[in-house]
This record gives sequence, structure tokens and C-alpha cells, in this order.
Amino acid sequence: MIVTAENYTQFCVGAKAERLFQMKQHGMNVPELFCVTDETHQEEVIEYVHRKFPEGTLFSVRSSASAEDSSSFSFAGQLDTFLFVPSDELPEKIRLCRASANSESVTEYLRISGIRRTDLHINVIVQVMVNADCSGVIFTANPQGILSETVITVGYGTGDNVVEDRVAVNTYYCNRYDSSFYAELHDDAPKLGSDIITTLLKIAADVREQFDCECDIEYAVKDGKVFVLQTRPITTLRPDGHIILDSSNISESYPGISSPMTASLVKEVYSLVFSSCVRRITRNDGTAERLESVLANMTDSANGRIYYRISSWYDVITMLPFSRKIIPVWQEMLGVSDKSVTRSSKSPSRMTKLRVMLSFIQLISANERNMKKLNRKFDEMYPEFSARIHQTDSPAELFGIYVELKNALGNCWDLTLVNDMYSFIFTGLLKHSLRCENPENTANQIICGSNSIESMKPVRLLTAIRKTLREEDSYEEFCSISTQEEFREFVSRPTRSAQMITEFIEEYGDRCSCELKLEAATYRTDPLLFVETVSTFADITPPETADRPKLHGLSKLYAKKAYNGIQLREKSRMSRGKIFGLIREIILKCGSDLSRRGLIGQHKDVFYLTFTELEQAVNGKTSGLRELIASRKQQWKAFAAIPPYTRIVFDREVFDKHPADFVSDTIHSDDTLIYGTPCSSGIVEGEVAHISALSADTDASGKIILADVTDPGWVYVISQSLGIISKRGSLLSHTAIISRELRKPAVVGVGNACDHLRDGDYVRLNGIDGTVQVIQRAAS
Repeated sequence: MIVTAENYTQFCVGAKAERLFQMKQHGMNVPELFCVTDETHQEEVIEYVHRKFPEGTLFSVRSSASAEDSSSFSFAGQLDTFLFVPSDELPEKIRLCRASANSESVTEYLRISGIRRTDLHINVIVQVMVNADCSGVIFTANPQGILSETVITVGYGTGDNVVEDRVAVNTYYCNRYDSSFYAELHDDAPKLGSDIITTLLKIAADVREQFDCECDIEYAVKDGKVFVLQTRPITTLRPDGHIILDSSNISESYPGISSPMTASLVKEVYSLVFSSCVRRITRNDGTAERLESVLANMTDSANGRIYYRISSWYDVITMLPFSRKIIPVWQEMLGVSDKSVTRSSKSPSRMTKLRVMLSFIQLISANERNMKKLNRKFDEMYPEFSARIHQTDSPAELFGIYVELKNALGNCWDLTLVNDMYSFIFTGLLKHSLRCENPENTANQIICGSNSIESMKPVRLLTAIRKTLREEDSYEEFCSISTQEEFREFVSRPTRSAQMITEFIEEYGDRCSCELKLEAATYRTDPLLFVETVSTFADITPPETADRPKLHGLSKLYAKKAYNGIQLREKSRMSRGKIFGLIREIILKCGSDLSRRGLIGQHKDVFYLTFTELEQAVNGKTSGLRELIASRKQQWKAFAAIPPYTRIVFDREVFDKHPADFVSDTIHSDDTLIYGTPCSSGIVEGEVAHISALSADTDASGKIILADVTDPGWVYVISQSLGIISKRGSLLSHTAIISRELRKPAVVGVGNACDHLRDGDYVRLNGIDGTVQVIQRAAS
């Protein structure tokens, strides 16, 4: 019997043929085909081909066995395939295709798979041959174990050349959550254009949705047209238990590539703080010990970038009372784009939930009092620890100080997590309590407070320093400083400006771009950065205080608590920067010691070690450090070519990729209207300045900043701009807070804005409704 797309449901034709018929019925560009069952006579095949296909048509012949291409077994390459078959040779090729089931390799495959030969029924697919210009395979998920990554391979000619490694191939790795991709390219393999890649990605998405599983898809391209040749499930991936890494707002604190030292310390710090928090809210009932593996993995790093392990966060948040109400607010405040809730542990017991509810209510009620107490404690202990670190160069003593610092803060810094939740909850309640046309915009106006917010203090002091330098007629001299010796000589003078500069670095020397990345230079470690900031910084004119909307009842209460929570949050963030400043100084001093002893090259090479490796080196395990650092440098250099993915889903374990021959790119779009989250009201028009990282030459004066990510050190640049568009961010991200305080319109969380905008585009930025409208494109 000849089976076609019209009657296939009446027969058992095998999964491969069935999927092809289904895809054809769903409108995918599958070449014409029919299936030959084992009862079909040769004469039927010849008669059908002569009746349905033009003379001279060539065909491909491949199997569709009953157990082939199932969710458990693929049989990939086990049964013979024949290409460019003329119609008169079809009966013989069909016979040979069936006969290949008796080969030794198939026999062994059946034995390993536990399939009985009697259960293997060989149907044969006859399909119009595509004489491809190029062809390849799409993996809807990377079979190495990255479910969020679609992999496209392509080589010249037909698919057999590609799958049998007879031609060079190019490979494209495309993240499902972003439009960015990178490629491993060879000169003698075809390069795909963005239009073909976009088509292939759509095919991958359609096939995944249609069959509800990850698949590999064979395709061919002829004269710019894409044909789907076959598809099968990827049998090496698990259906559940995946590890999800999400950049959310952590990319604000750790933008771009972070060193091994930073990634390892961040993992330790988050584990310490969250373990303390769980012990606090469960009243030490053993839950923290039960969740040890979860709490040890609140963050992860992949390809040199730091992510939240999002399921671990949900494990903690779902312990809270009213978590179903809290989670959407938390997701919105942190800018989590994928709203699905994933967990990695069992729900807590009823008794634990009761303890958590009582603790949560008490902590929220006492939050402002607890946070003020914590801030006072830090302000008292910081000078002591700073002085002790400054007074010693002994690595052993420095690590001893670090342990004391960790112990002093480890059992109380988790209160900042409570304050974060406090801020999120009351900001969310405020927004939902407002009965007005635009509650987002009204809420933004209500929670502004630039006169008291901690992050604005260094800005005001910097303005005062510039003013004093000019009054003393020493501004030009200071801006011309080019060595640290000249800087030290200047600040040693008995002048008001020298005193103010010293005070600034003492108090705000760690408040710089990428301040939480230990390898980042700061004003404290490199004072010449301060000279650059002073020389490029635009004086700030305090914005006029806008009239706040009049509030009543619960809205007034929510506004007050949200406002106070944000003020306390910014103060704790400033303190967090200082803590990392202390740790940075400890690490650099240890690095200097290792360098003096010839164990590593430069003292900054220490950042290519993990914190544990540094501790081991301090305790005498120093062999092979140079080789390890050299290897890491090479690896981290390669990571720079991988795009900064928003979310990565691993099948079983987190791992780094080891790429080669990179070409990074982005799938472009002609969209002229972009949507994001409005976080600071106002409407401005201006030219776009794309800033991927800050430098001495960064100039955003009179322009609208387009940023991949920002961090607290961007406050100086934002202050000069008309407004800001940020790829990441949320209502409570630092970008949002500073933009509100400076009355700068801002739209964050626009995702792929960098795909649609470029330097010189003239746009209208609407911080009220969250849109960015392209008015005029820049000249090419």
C-alpha cells in the first residue's frame, strides 16, 4: 500500500514518516513524499511514481522503522539511505533499504536497545530529492546539555556530506531567550545570512511546539529556499530536573565577563547570606541543613558570566507566606522575564511554614529598625577592619581578618534580603493601590527622593570638589595629573580641595563602575581614575523638586514604607561596595606577595584564581599557579566572544563552553518601536549613544544612553544624559532609582534594544508608557 499525507493516519508507518506527514500538513516546506509499507508491491511503486511525479524526478530513499526515531531510540545512521535515485531504480533501493536491517550493526543496536527483531517493521520513505546548495542539521536544543541553545550546522551540498563529515561545516549557536548568536566558522564552509538563520530558528520553534520535545531536524537550502527533510527527538536530554541560570538584575552588579575570583566569592557570599536568612526565618529547625545543596548554589557562573540559579531562589521564596502573590511582584522588581516557577526541592512541612510565617511577619514589622541597626553596626566596624587590612601585608593575617569579617557580617547581612522583599512588596502594593490612569508613572514620582538617597551623595560631593578646584585655580593642574606620584603630591597639600578629595576616596573610593567585580579598578586602587572622572564629569544642577501626588489611606502608608525601604536598600548597597573593597584589598595584597615570590606573574593575575585556590596558595599549595593562570587567561579571552545570554537552561550540570574560531553577531530587525519597562517618567528626544562600557572618553552629554547593562558607577554618565535605555533592569534596579532621582526619563528591560538601535539614531524616549520610537535612522 502507498501511504501519503492524506491517508497516513490509517497505517502504522513509523515515527519518521508520520512526523514528515504531520509537518507537511502543518504547512512546513517538506518535499513531496510517500511511504512504502512492507506489503507494497514493486508495481504499485512504479505506477504511483509515473502517475504523480514528472519524468526525470530524482528521489531519496530512507527507512521509517517502527522503533526508529522514537523518544527513546533514534537508530540514526543504522539503516541505509539512498540519494538521487531515478524512478526505475526505486524498487531495488527500497529492497536494499529494508535489507540493511539485517546488518551486524543493526543487530548489535537492537541488542543494546533491548528491542526484539520481530518488533522492527521496516517501512520506507520515498521523497523528492533536493539537490541542495547547502544543508545541515538544526538541534532545537544543544545535545551537549544546553536546552536554551539552538544549534545550526551547515555544509555545502547534500546532508550526507554534512552528517558523514565529508565537508567542512559552520556551526551557529543561538540562544532561545535572546536574538543573539555566535558562530564557529571555517573558510571552506557556507556562511548563513540572518534571513536564513531566522527561518531556521522559526522552523526549530515550530517543530518543538508541534511535537512537544527537543528534536534534531535535517534541512536543505536550494536557491535561498529552506526544505525540511526529516526530524527526530533528541534522545540524550532529560524531560525535567533542569538547571536554569537567569541574569535578571545580577547583570547590573556583575556586567560582562567576571573573573574566576569574583565568581567564586559571589557564590560563597550568596550561599552564606541565604543560609543565614533561611535559618532566621525557620528559627533553626534544620531546614537550612536540608537545603544545603540548594543554598550552596544561589548563583552560578557560565562562560565567565555570573547568573542566578533561579530554581534555588524559588525554593527559598516559596517558603514565604503568600508566596503566590509575592513571586509575581519579585519577578517584576528584579526584571525576571520568564515567569514560570521552577523548583529543585520539596515543599517545606506545615510546621516549617508556620514558623516562617511568624518570622516573616515579625521581620517585616521590624525591618526599618533592623536595617538602621545593621547600618550603624557596619559604620562602626568598617574603619577598624580597613585599618587592620592596611597595616599588614601578611597573607595569613589578611585571611584571618577576612574570616573575622565574614563571621561579623554573615549572621546579620541577610537582613538586607528582608529589606529587599520589604521594598518589593510595598512598591508593588503602592502601584496596585493607585487608582489613576498611569500607576507606574505615579509610583515612580512618589518614591523619588534625591535629597537623601545614599547614591547621590558622591555625586554632590564630586560637584563640590570641581567647584573648589576652580575657586583655588587648580582645576587644570589636577586634570593634567598623569601619575600616582603626582596625585599623592597634590592631595598632600594643605588645601581645601586636597582635603575634600581625600575624604571622597576614603568614603566613596569603591563607588565605581563594576565596583562588585573584584578585578575592577576603583578610585581607591587607582586614583588616576578619579582624575579622569573629575575631568570628564559634568556639574550637577539639583533638579527641581516635583510636586508629589496627594495620597490617602493605604496608598500613603505603602508609599512611605516603599520610600524608606528603597533608601535603606541604597545605603546597604553602598556598604556592600565597601565590603567588597576590603576583600579586594586583601586579595591584591596576597597577589603582591605571590608575585614577589615569583609564584605568579603580575599581582593582578591573582584574579584568575578562585578564592579557594588563593586560600590554598596562602596555606602553601603553590605549585602550578602560573600554568593554571595562563590556561584561565586563554579560556576567559574566548568567553568574550559568547554573547551575554539572558537565560541558560542546562540539562544536568552547569558547564563552560570551549569555543574556537568565533564570529559573534546579532539577528537584526527593522523594528522602529521598542517596548520596555518605564521606570522614570518624562519624554525626551535625542541622539542615541551606545555605551557598552565606561571609559575616560565616555561622553553622553545631551544624548540618550543605550546600555547593555549598567551598574552603580554609571551615575556620573546618567547625570549628563537626556535619558537612558537599558537592555536589562526593572523598576527597582539601580538604573531606575538613579534615573528617577536625576529626573532622567528611563526605559529598562527592553531586551534586544541593541539589535534595533545604533549610534546616531534619533529617537523619542517615553518614560511614561515605556516606548522607544525611532524617528530617524543614523546615516550608514
